[in-house]
Amino acid sequence: MALGVSLADRIRHAVKPTGDQVKALDDLKLVASSISDVVKTSCPNQVALRPPEWLDAAGKSLDAMIKAVQRTASDADAAILF
Repeated sequence: MALGVSLADRIRHAVKPTGDQVKALDDLKLVASSISDVVKTSCPNQVALRPPEWLDAAGKSLDAMIKAVQRTASDADAAILF
């Protein structure tokens, strides 16, 4: 597959979903995009240079991931996530 092809597109190509599966895969793609956007915006603009800064950056990243999943789970059908 070419670069830039999303995981959902690769799944679609391999599985060839039908009916409800197509909608579920499209919903999954939206959920993944939403989570990705939240994590990207939480990334620091500068590189952490010392161990305490590394831990702080890692903690902020994990917090952003948790919040993104929680927000998306409340907006999406739980069956899509699990």
